[in-house]
Amino acid sequence: MKGLKGLALILALALVALSLLSRFVQTRSAPSSDAASNPGLTTPVVAKSDAASSAQTDLPVKQEMREQFTLQPNVMVYVSGINGKLDVETSATDKAEVYLVRSVRHADDFEERNVSVKIDNDGDLGITIRNNHDRNIWSAFGSRKDERHRLLLKLPRNVQFKASRMNGNLTLGELDNSLIIHGLSGNVKAARVATSAELEGINGNLDVTFANLTKGVYTNGVNGNLDLRFADTVNADVELRGHNGKFNSELPNTTIKEQKHSRVEARIGNGGVSIEGNGINGNFNLLAAAKAASK
Repeated sequence: MKGLKGLALILALALVALSLLSRFVQTRSAPSSDAASNPGLTTPVVAKSDAASSAQTDLPVKQEMREQFTLQPNVMVYVSGINGKLDVETSATDKAEVYLVRSVRHADDFEERNVSVKIDNDGDLGITIRNNHDRNIWSAFGSRKDERHRLLLKLPRNVQFKASRMNGNLTLGELDNSLIIHGLSGNVKAARVATSAELEGINGNLDVTFANLTKGVYTNGVNGNLDLRFADTVNADVELRGHNGKFNSELPNTTIKEQKHSRVEARIGNGGVSIEGNGINGNFNLLAAAKAASK
């Protein structure tokens, strides 16, 4: 029996060693051809020691990507897989500009992930970053290569915007359309959102201003304070479930219908669009747009 246990242990160690050797060989392989095939993607360069303050969090080796597209009104612009800060500027234009900085510790580390920036068949613009290799049981014996991002988007105001699987702060300019966030670790600040918002799986504070809200606001699984500001007259029905925090409305004509334990029901003005929150761990504030953020 001891002999069998010893043989099993030796076999397991041999498999671990083989897995580590395979990963070592992969990381020393030739760089991918993405930079050559994509004119907007530069080859890796070493960051200078006197880098600008905006790039102080970059890792030593960087790639930059610049792309420009023409977008139709009301299309979706979606961003996924960003590990870092995302700034979105908007204006009255039909042009979209993408500026992405990737940074890693070693040039070979860029092979760990794939970047896609393209317009799909529906006319939507997608900026996505995904791992090239699926994780499996042997992945536990090797570390995932660290990669950081800085993304600046210049977009038309009339597009819809969606962010998902993101680790970093999001700053958004004025949108004449809807906002969707699914899975973000960081703070969110939006200058203006119209029609609707869907905000789920957020670990951070939200400060969002609404104008011309026609389809409502849905929040779910937020670990942070929410400051929802309104630039015009509000007629809405508010419903919170599983709320751990204070509810505060400074909007005129707010009627509290029910407020107990983790549940709140209220009506603003004549009622109308839905403002809904589920599983909120933080204060839920409804404010006029001119109000300063509450503490």
